[in-house]
Amino acid sequence: KMKYETFKERLVSDLTKMLDNIGSLQLRLNKVTKVNQSLDGISVINEKSRTMAGPTLYVQDLYDYYTHATNGNFDDVVDKAIALIMRWLRSMPDCIELTDVSLETMPIIPQVINMEKNKELLDTVPHRMIDGLDLAIIYRFIVDIDNENGFHSTIITHELAEEVDKSEEELYEKAKLTVEELFPCDISCFEGQLCIVSNNHQKLGAMYAFDVNVLNSIAEMLDEEKLYIIPSSLHECFVIPAIS
Repeated sequence: KMKYETFKERLVSDLTKMLDNIGSLQLRLNKVTKVNQSLDGISVINEKSRTMAGPTLYVQDLYDYYTHATNGNFDDVVDKAIALIMRWLRSMPDCIELTDVSLETMPIIPQVINMEKNKELLDTVPHRMIDGLDLAIIYRFIVDIDNENGFHSTIITHELAEEVDKSEEELYEKAKLTVEELFPCDISCFEGQLCIVSNNHQKLGAMYAFDVNVLNSIAEMLDEEKLYIIPSSLHECFVIPAIS
């Protein structure tokens, strides 16, 4: 079996050769700074529009598949990666000759992250701090939405924000509109003691726990003026009554 670095180089080489005949697509290997970690990612880029033509493939995930699921069969890994790319292309057939979809028109969603654990990431992205908490809001472009499998997104870096000429305040306002239109709040309460707050996709929904209107609604549901907010993950928060 190949070592990770050898696997990574060969994977990019083989995928590039197989995609040479597909329009103006190009593969780009880069470090992707995600929440709490940095990963090797392979992005499929449309050279003409300079937009992403699909979600990022993470090399570590494919390497884990190579070492554990295929028993070292590299061809199976390449087939899997190509299948993922082609599946996305089929779901958005205009992406090869992308002319009317660009970064400027992509929806934006906010994401709540831990500040202490993401100092390196916060240096590279527009963000705002949540007063009184060790949390910050960053922003992501929604690449595509699949009603069955949720959505794919990519973090908005300072470079991407400059490319679309958006300030942090403008990103925040656009993200609020996206949330209202595409990701309505989902609240599940249990026996008047606990509410789970997310969005309709149950993905990156923790932001709703800091929405005053949502908290007012929960206070009415629980018949309690004071609430405790417990951020449990990127995707949801727990809200409980502040019982004295």
